Formats: sequence, C-alpha cells, structure tokens
Amino acid sequence: ESVVESANNLNAKLICASNENKVLFDFFSTGTYDKNRDFILTNSPSMDILISSNLERLIYRIAGNDPKKNAEFMSALTSEGKYVITEEMKAQLVDFYGNYTSEAETAEVIKNLYDKIRIAGVVFNHVSAPAHLNCLKKACEDVGLECLGALPTIPDIHFPTKHSSLTTSAKQAFEQQADIVADYIEQHIPIQKILHICQRIFPCNISLPYSSEADPTLFMPRNRQLHIAIAKDPAFPFVNRINLERLKELGKIHYFSPVYGSNLQQCDLLYLPDGYPELFARQLHRRKKLLGEIRNYAISDGKILAEGGGMVLLGESIQLKRETQYEFTGLLPLHFKVEEQRLTQGYRLFQWHKQSIRGHEFRYITLPGSENLQSNETECCTAQNSYGAETSSFILKYKNIIACTARLYWGESNLLDWWKDL
Repeated sequence: ESVVESANNLNAKLICASNENKVLFDFFSTGTYDKNRDFILTNSPSMDILISSNLERLIYRIAGNDPKKNAEFMSALTSEGKYVITEEMKAQLVDFYGNYTSEAETAEVIKNLYDKIRIAGVVFNHVSAPAHLNCLKKACEDVGLECLGALPTIPDIHFPTKHSSLTTSAKQAFEQQADIVADYIEQHIPIQKILHICQRIFPCNISLPYSSEADPTLFMPRNRQLHIAIAKDPAFPFVNRINLERLKELGKIHYFSPVYGSNLQQCDLLYLPDGYPELFARQLHRRKKLLGEIRNYAISDGKILAEGGGMVLLGESIQLKRETQYEFTGLLPLHFKVEEQRLTQGYRLFQWHKQSIRGHEFRYITLPGSENLQSNETECCTAQNSYGAETSSFILKYKNIIACTARLYWGESNLLDWWKDL
C-alpha cells in the first residue's frame, strides 16, 4: 500500500509487466479478471500464472478496505473463474499501467539490448514438453535467433541459499547436485556446437573469442602497471565480473586469502570484496599477521576499497549469536553483530559528491548506525532503495579507505578517480 501511496504523491505510474499469460494486462485494461483461458508455458516461468495472489491485496484496497467485498470477489474467482470490479474501483487504478510481450518480442529485446553483445543463440531452461520447445523455437525463428537446445525441469534439485552454500556440508550436497545437472546438460545441450559458434577464426592458427569491440586504449603501453591485491577465498567470494575486468585493465591482480592466512603482497590498491565473513570469523580473527599487514597498509595511506562483508575486516569486531566476539583491524569504528538469521537485501543508490553510485545488498550482519560515523576525518552518506526510501546502508571515506555496506557496480567508471573526487 505504501508503494501505491508513493506513486500518487510522485505522480508516477506503477507498471505491471506480463508475458503471454496476460491475465493481469486484461484486468487493468478492462476491469475484468478472467482466468478461464489457456495456460501458456513460456521462457519466464515465474510469470506463468492465471491466478495472481498478490492482486488480492490491491482489490482489498480499492474496495475500500472492506473484507466482505474482497471475499466476494475471491469467492467468484474460485467458483466461476472470474470477477468484475465496479467502475468506482476501476477509477482507482488510474496509476497502474499493464502491458505484455510475446516470446518473440522478449527474445528480440534480449538480442538488441546491448549492441556490444553478439548473441549466438538461446538455450532454454525448464522446458516441460516437446510442444513447449516447438513454441520457443518458433519465437527464436521470428527474430533470427537459433535455439541451441533446452533443459527440462530436473526433479529433486534444490540448491542452497547463498549464505548456507559456503558451509562444508552444503558444498558437498551442491557438488552432487551439480553433477546431476551436468549430466542433463550433456544429454540435451550441444556443447561442442556452442563452443564452435562462439569463436571467431582469425588469420592464424589460433581461434580466439570476439575482441572487435575492445577498447583500443587497452593495448597501449603503460608507464607503470599498478599492483592490485584482491581477497579471494570462501569468506570473500563475490566479485562482479565486469568490476574484475576493469581492475585487470588497471594493472596486475594478486589474490590472497584472509581465511587461510596468506601474506598481503605489496600493492597500490587493496580490494576487499563482499562475502560472509561471519561464517569464518574465528579463522579470520586468528590471522593476526595478515590483519596487521592490512592495518599497516592503511596507516601508510594505502588505497582500500571494501564492499559488503569486506568491511568487517576493517572494523573493530564482530559479535556472533553466542556472544562470542572476534576483533579485527580496528581501522574503522564499526562493531558488527549477527543477532538472528535476518536477511537484508535489495538495490541501493548512493548520491555522493555529484556521483550516482549503484549497488546491491545481501547480508545477514546487523550494521552499526551511520549517524556517529560523520567526523572531520570521515565522510558518510546513506543510500536509498529501489523505491526511493532511505535505508540503513551507507558508504564512507576515511583517509584512503572507501567502504560500503553494499556490493557496488563501478565497472564502467574509472575507479581510481574515486580517491580524487570523493
């Protein structure tokens, strides 16, 4: 309901996007909700519905918050498969706009979304029957794409969540299920054909991927190559691929492991990516030598970028559920807690120094408040979520440390400029 109120205040439209199962599009267009129609299997199965459970909340609202009227509509849907709202209720949907796309239109948008990507073909997932696959192949033909196979729905495959997948038992179960999926891929997907059409033969004996869109400045000689140290192990596994490519353009990458205690190599930039350090707090706390090296690097004005869980290494401590507290570098006045299995996630937008910095947050750690972080030496700002509301997420700069609670996207910007502009 708060989303609807926000739309009213901002004079904005709320968009309802559908696939070929366009029961919601028809409802917003006519005021009639009718599930008496063919159910179409598409390549977006999460949108393959004829009954929208979330719509009941909206019906309740535009019915004047009247539970009796709302129950009558839902009863009609159960008994007759349809209901028709009143003109007064329909008038309250003026802030909603519905539309839909066919399978062919969806494939065409994917094909033309980013002109630097050359799509060789499409591999479909969760294809339920030969008729379903024939429909998807026809959609590909309509926009000039080749169907490169399809995977059926694989029974009894349940992958763990991001958080629990880093534990030993979950890893073993994941590997077993990954083997099952690999067998299905070999049976249904022409892997060698895909590898062949994704290569381009140059006038030499080596077949290389496409590189015609590469920035020519990447091949220019550099006066001095930067050395970039990146934490990489089970505690800090989340590095955006495009961000990593940008770092490779800036210099030579050196990986090190905070969990296993490898030394910090001499570097010009230290990157501590997102992860779940709370699962490895004891091991990380015991790496005194490495924590000291990180602290000395920061005190010597070394540049550090920390995202999400990477901030924990820069904080004072983390307290786990059983009141066990582990200390870290103490570079930032931050005390983290893991009080309960409560997930915080969502897109984040930081407006800082005339820059719009976007990111995504997925954490179980409870953050300290940002109100006490602002000082003469520390700059700090909070983020908005995808609805424009303020969140507890923040980004801060302390000396040459830039740290953020979210996993940031900076792959298309010059990262080194951050230490100049921020």
